[in-house]
Amino acid sequence: MEKGETQEVTTNDPGYMRQWRANNPDKVKANRHKYKTTSRYREHAREYYQVNKEAKKAYAKAYRAAHKAEVKRHKLKHLYGEIDYNAMFEEQEGQCAICDRHQSELQLSLCVDHDHETGETRSLLCSDCNLGLGCFRDSPKLLSIASVYMEKWKKGGKKKKG
Repeated sequence: MEKGETQEVTTNDPGYMRQWRANNPDKVKANRHKYKTTSRYREHAREYYQVNKEAKKAYAKAYRAAHKAEVKRHKLKHLYGEIDYNAMFEEQEGQCAICDRHQSELQLSLCVDHDHETGETRSLLCSDCNLGLGCFRDSPKLLSIASVYMEKWKKGGKKKKG
């Protein structure tokens, strides 16, 4: 090629495109996002899923079974941010922070209890205790009233006539 001539570069050249993508990762990401938000892409994805629904479900189930720890860690990170479940588990010696039942006595793993207003992680609880707190809307006042109520009936309290 002589001086002053330019080489014609086509976007069909795989080497050129590979190099361009390596040099422009932000543009590549923006283009992918732009494409994936189009109705054409969503329609294609929806159709693909409908045609391959059973195979995709089977693959997802097999993946979750083969990567239990990784899936659990990802789920916890998504829900609560960076927490160290194993450190909390060891600190509590594998027991529920309320009823002291050990993990080995439970069918489900201990739940991460958190404050619904602040999102702050508190402790690990068995599912019964975690659901109980949720039913009382995490209210110490309601739990206290319920405790008084239960003590009253344990001591042989009488029903009110209505």
